[in-house]
Amino acid sequence: QLLGALNFRRHIVDGVAQLADLVINGDMTFTAVYSGERLVYTVTFSDGTNVLATAEVNAGTAVSLPEGMVIPEKEYHTFSGWTYNGEAFDLSTPVDGNMTLVAAYTLADGVITVGDQAGLAAIASAASGSVYVLTSDIALDGWTSVSLPEGVTLVGAGHTISGLTVPLFSDFGGNNAVKDLTIDANIVSNADVGAVFANAKLTAELVRVTV
Repeated sequence: QLLGALNFRRHIVDGVAQLADLVINGDMTFTAVYSGERLVYTVTFSDGTNVLATAEVNAGTAVSLPEGMVIPEKEYHTFSGWTYNGEAFDLSTPVDGNMTLVAAYTLADGVITVGDQAGLAAIASAASGSVYVLTSDIALDGWTSVSLPEGVTLVGAGHTISGLTVPLFSDFGGNNAVKDLTIDANIVSNADVGAVFANAKLTAELVRVTV
């Protein structure tokens, strides 16, 4: 039991401290006694990997963001709040124990996730400025080469595209980028492939053609 985040100590009856195993044999009035020592909890703020800051909070009160704490930016994402044990956490919620709050992010506008072959094929009709981000490795089956439209970026996020028997892209529309992606087959391009694939790992021969 808490009162202003103070520690509960004991009950007293008629001025006499009572033990937990007191026998009740009639009407009695119990008065709770509290000490002046406050319960203090530690709230840790994390980006999911690193500790950003910590805050000491009196029990039963809300936590405030530590002064000077910087919330890291995440490429192609927008910070959306804090989570506790995987659930959204409202900072106005009274703290009742030590806890770690993890920063949550949502995809930024114009960012599309890709987890399968159909999603990857849809890149052929993407609008300029779109960013496609892989959420898993993709093993292609019966792939037909597609054009990477102008101004479109493909981010592998560390994943691999495999199973290609034809080039992944037939050509590029210009102002493209392929980042953090491993591709295990030939690439055919009428663009500056060195610039387009500057941040991609190619595990097979790179072929350039003139159209």
